[in-house]
Amino acid sequence: PRSTPLYSSAASDVYKRQVMSSAIPIFPFPEEYLFLGQGRLFEIPVPVLISLLLWLLMYILIHKSKLGYWMAALGGNEEATRRAGLDVLKLKWLGYLIASFYASVAGILLSARLGVAQALLGFGMELKAIVATIIGGTSLFGGVATIPGTLGGGAIMGMLTDVLVILHISTYWHNIFIGCTYG
Repeated sequence: PRSTPLYSSAASDVYKRQVMSSAIPIFPFPEEYLFLGQGRLFEIPVPVLISLLLWLLMYILIHKSKLGYWMAALGGNEEATRRAGLDVLKLKWLGYLIASFYASVAGILLSARLGVAQALLGFGMELKAIVATIIGGTSLFGGVATIPGTLGGGAIMGMLTDVLVILHISTYWHNIFIGCTYG
């Protein structure tokens, strides 16, 4: 059986974090870098402004451009996309490139917020991101995605995490609760 990109990337992620990295923290950072994660513009946190800007860009890309239409077609039926004359390999590469860019920005914002960078820093956040996306209406089988829905799913995940912390539930149980949210 063929492996899906989700499982392949998860396996390579574990390899990179545990085998290639010695998990040595990197700090201190210059104040300009920390501003990205800790600063404020017009009393609004900079990470919120950056996230809203990137959300708007992705909304336009997915909902208002031909590329978004082609990506949805690719996720819905790869063979039909190929028969429609679209370069499936190029679209896949572009999708991975866009996802990598957004993951990189998230990593930069997280390390700037915490003031430290480490290979294991975002470990475990994948589950929250996947569940938030599914709650927002994106199909795991492709072809269906809404950017506003994903933003709403992210807000729900944030609130769920906050409630678990407020209730003093051990962090070891958080992923179980989050997984049950989807299941």
